[in-house]
Amino acid sequence: MVFNKIQIKDDMSLIMNSISTKWPVLIKIILWPGKIAFKLSLIAFLSGTLFLTQVHGQYSDTTNSQGAWQNPNIGFALDITTDASDIDSTKEWTSAGVNIRSAELALESNIDPFSRLNINLNFSEKGAAIHETYFLLHSLPGSLQLKGGHMLTRFGRWNQFHTHAMPFLSEPRIYQEYFGGHFSANGLELSWLLPLRHYIEATFSVYENISGHSHDSDPTPSGFTSAIDLKAAELGYTKHGSHYHAPDGSIILASELDDSASPQVKEAGSNKRAEDLVIGGRLKTTFELGDNWSIDWGSSMVYQKNYKFSQRINGKSYSKAVYGTDITVFWHPLTSNRHRNLNFGIEFLGNYEGFERLENGELFADTNHRFGFFSHLHMQINPTWHSGIFGELYQAKEGEKYERKRYGYFLSYYLSHFQFIRIEYSYFDKYKNLRPNNRIQLQYDAVIGYHTHGSQR
Repeated sequence: MVFNKIQIKDDMSLIMNSISTKWPVLIKIILWPGKIAFKLSLIAFLSGTLFLTQVHGQYSDTTNSQGAWQNPNIGFALDITTDASDIDSTKEWTSAGVNIRSAELALESNIDPFSRLNINLNFSEKGAAIHETYFLLHSLPGSLQLKGGHMLTRFGRWNQFHTHAMPFLSEPRIYQEYFGGHFSANGLELSWLLPLRHYIEATFSVYENISGHSHDSDPTPSGFTSAIDLKAAELGYTKHGSHYHAPDGSIILASELDDSASPQVKEAGSNKRAEDLVIGGRLKTTFELGDNWSIDWGSSMVYQKNYKFSQRINGKSYSKAVYGTDITVFWHPLTSNRHRNLNFGIEFLGNYEGFERLENGELFADTNHRFGFFSHLHMQINPTWHSGIFGELYQAKEGEKYERKRYGYFLSYYLSHFQFIRIEYSYFDKYKNLRPNNRIQLQYDAVIGYHTHGSQR
């Protein structure tokens, strides 16, 4: 809010007019018996109150055009899915039923002209959770912005998108593999818009830990009922009664897969040293290619020196790093971008993670280094129909370097700007010794009120 001489003069005229309407009250105060100091204090308090009232009224008009001063914008989004898959048999498809994947309550408002507060609460059949809650100081000197709280971090292309806001139905599985879902954490992000003619934004981040959350899951084969069963399947073992068969024919007992003394992540809220925290960064820019084409490019990295701590060796820790680069091409014709547009891109990710393993009673420290990518194409055909394809290929985070591949097609119909129906087919080759899974999912999504997730395109 910029004050100039004309504005100050107008403000003072308003205030004097307001005071003049209250002159009978002022005269009564002057004639009221009492000490002069008390009278002057009372007059000053009344005048100050009138001043703040007038400035506050104009101030609120300039800082929150959506409504009264500090009344937050409120919105609600509902995301419902159902599916059918051949996870158990190619002849008979099964369904997990109807899933309320998320129900988001969003509140946001300006705190003042220099800061903003965002709150996003998520409700599902599993309970309620804080999805995002953060402040944003967007007008710091030197073209700086500071964001702090619990947030979907500035990492990669898709991490800041809520699941229902993506153009496709299911989350990229490479995020689930290397983060456990969307990378969501408590922390601070300091962004700097470089003083150049070309747009370049650099972000330096500090987070509490590397952790993820997901609203999406894949069907599991019948008989694989425990976490050990799933771990065996991911390692390529087949289940036979109470034990498993490895690809080389050896027999693996369940006790060999259940290492209760494996390294553990430090509990949230526990005391941490500087080396226990996560440091990260992101660099992004945009290139305009004429009137109708543009390219977004970004590169991201997070690193935690003490990601997990050994339960066998006191003071021994293992590190973790996830890094990547992403590029997205946009076609947005100036004459019809509301009705037709196209974007396609690819994101490469790498995951480096230390761990320990027992062999014949001996303890070894080791590392896994895995790579992969996720690619997509999304086209808006007209105001109501959207369509696209996606594909990903990545190495499993743990165990052998088994490549998991997944691809699919999606079609969306927008009943209006506030609700849509989407159908998606996907093929997922996830488990080494199990048959790939074909899956069809149906999604309904609706929004009421004010609901946005920042600058996403």
